[in-house]
Amino acid sequence: MTFKFPHRLVRASCAAAGALGVAALLAVASPAERARAADARFETPQAAYTIGREAFRAAQYDRAVTPLRYAADRNVFLANYYLAEILSDPRNASFDSAEAFRRYLKLIAETPDVDPAYDYRAQFVARAYVKAGRYYLGELHATGVPRSPSKARRLFGYAANYLDFPEAQYQFARMLIRGEGGSRNAESGKHYLSTLSRKGHAGAQGTLAEMFFTGSGVEKRPDFALALSTLALENARDDHRIWIAELHHEIRCTVTAAERAKATSLLADWQQKFKPSHVSPRGRTDVLSGATAKWTCERGPAIANGPSWPERDRLEAMHGSMFGLAGGTKTADDAREETQLFNLDDTTD
Repeated sequence: MTFKFPHRLVRASCAAAGALGVAALLAVASPAERARAADARFETPQAAYTIGREAFRAAQYDRAVTPLRYAADRNVFLANYYLAEILSDPRNASFDSAEAFRRYLKLIAETPDVDPAYDYRAQFVARAYVKAGRYYLGELHATGVPRSPSKARRLFGYAANYLDFPEAQYQFARMLIRGEGGSRNAESGKHYLSTLSRKGHAGAQGTLAEMFFTGSGVEKRPDFALALSTLALENARDDHRIWIAELHHEIRCTVTAAERAKATSLLADWQQKFKPSHVSPRGRTDVLSGATAKWTCERGPAIANGPSWPERDRLEAMHGSMFGLAGGTKTADDAREETQLFNLDDTTD
């Protein structure tokens, strides 16, 4: 009788023994040795990136860190970007804002001539410019990064003008209007906001709504403010939704019946003309009429699936008031530009 050697059993036993051996090694090894043993799992940097990317897409962010770091440290461009995104989020166990800031700067430094017309990396580099700018503004915090509005303005300005990135244009516009980090240029700032609003940018629409509501830098128009804040609330993603909801609530509970009627007429037209480039995951709702609103003027807004109150306070502090700094008073030059810059019935840019 011929004895058949159980190869599969042996292979399984060897694999188990190997795994136990690695585990034992990691238990007693130095940090450098543990890193080398962990790195042995990845055949190539690209393979590591693929593993990390799939974990990122599955929202398993902490599991994505090791393979992404392995790939990023071996010059896989997107690995560096996704790793920075994970490290910059305080909700993740691997949160490390200082390393995230360094990696955003690395992305910028390594792509000085990226062309948004031809290079897929441009959109990721533009986001790195915005994130780095927000660190310099103090909206995001990293140990050892001093607040520098002038550096933030330069970063936003480059991504706005050369990379044509909407969020950078929005941030740059706010700094121009407030005169933060450089000279004040309200005309250019308002032009950016007007153009972005036509393209459906919720932050720009909300900021314009605030301006028309308070009469800061423009003629006071509560009907414009209500229509714009409604558009903004419909289009908003989570990073803008909290402060826009608060603003919309304040405007909605202040306008007269006649102003509300004018806003309703404007909104019907603007919803067709100024559609966003993305589809809100929440879909459109009849925010203006209050048919599906989850608040009253007495209670204030209750936002479904919104951030916790500490996070809400952080977002509101980050947004602040458009006119909390110098430059909130309407000048004669501003008044002369109102018709041109804020004629939202004109669909031309």
